[in-house]
Amino acid sequence: MIVRGGDLVMFPHAAWHQVSGTPQRQPGMRLETTGDGPFTTVLCAMVEFEAGGLNPVMQALPAAIVVRSEDQGTSAELHALADAGCPVIQLEEPQIHLVAARGLVDDVINPEFMLKVFNNTVRGLRAKTEVWCHSCWGNPSQQKMFPKAQSYAPALEVMSRVDADVITFETCSSGGMDLAPIGKHIRNQKIGIGVIDHHTLQIERPEEVAALIRKALEHIPAERLVICSDCGMGREGMSRRHAFYKMVALVQGTNILRKELGLPLAASLAADPRFSLIRTT
Repeated sequence: MIVRGGDLVMFPHAAWHQVSGTPQRQPGMRLETTGDGPFTTVLCAMVEFEAGGLNPVMQALPAAIVVRSEDQGTSAELHALADAGCPVIQLEEPQIHLVAARGLVDDVINPEFMLKVFNNTVRGLRAKTEVWCHSCWGNPSQQKMFPKAQSYAPALEVMSRVDADVITFETCSSGGMDLAPIGKHIRNQKIGIGVIDHHTLQIERPEEVAALIRKALEHIPAERLVICSDCGMGREGMSRRHAFYKMVALVQGTNILRKELGLPLAASLAADPRFSLIRTT
C-alpha cells in the first residue's frame, strides 16, 4: 500500500505494520511512503465486550483505512470511517451549551457559530451512518467545573438544530433538572440522558438509575430515549473496576424499566448469579 505525505492511516485491528521508504521483505503490512511531508498513523486496539469474543463491527472493517491528504478536513476522515462500515460516529459538540450557559457570546464566538462548525463537520454523514452529538459539563480529573449544576436551557433552541441522530446530555449529576426543557425543545433527534455520574466513585444503585429514567419518560417518548452515562470515565482517573460496575448498574436499572414497560431485558453477565464468586443460594 502506498501512502503519501499528509495521509492519515488507520489500523482498526491493531495490525503489525511497517512504514518505510523502500520495499522490504518482512511479515505484516508494509506501507511505502512517497514524497515529502508528515503523515499520521492511528492505531486502534481490538475491542472486547462483556460477552467475550471479538467485536463484529471491528472485524468487518478493512485491515487499513487511508484518508488521502488531498481530502482536506476532519469531514474526510469521518466519511472514510463511515464508508469502511463504521455504524455509529460520535462527536462532541463544540461547546454550544457552555457558550450559551455562561454568556460567552461575541461577534465571533457564539452558539450559532458553534452550530455551524458542528453541522459543517458532519455534512452528509448521516446518509452513511448514525451520528451522535455528545455534550457534558466537563470532568477534569473527575472534578466538577462549576460550584453548582449548570442548565442546558439557554442552549436548547440552538442544539435542537444540530445535524445528528442522537444528542446526549449530562443529566445524572444535576438530578435531571433539565429533563422537561430538553424534552420540550429536542423534537427531531433521539435524546441520550446520562444516568451515571462520572464525577463520583460511588456506584449508582439500579433503583436510582430506574428513578431517573422514569423522570425522563415524563418528558421524552420511550422510542426516542437513549440511556447512557453523563460522560466518559476512564481517561480522567476512575478505576476500571468502578467504571465497570457503574455500567452494570446502568443496564440493571434500565432493565427495571424494560420489565415495567413489557420490553425484552438486556443481558448482563455481570449480574448473572451463575458467574458469581460468592454463594448466592
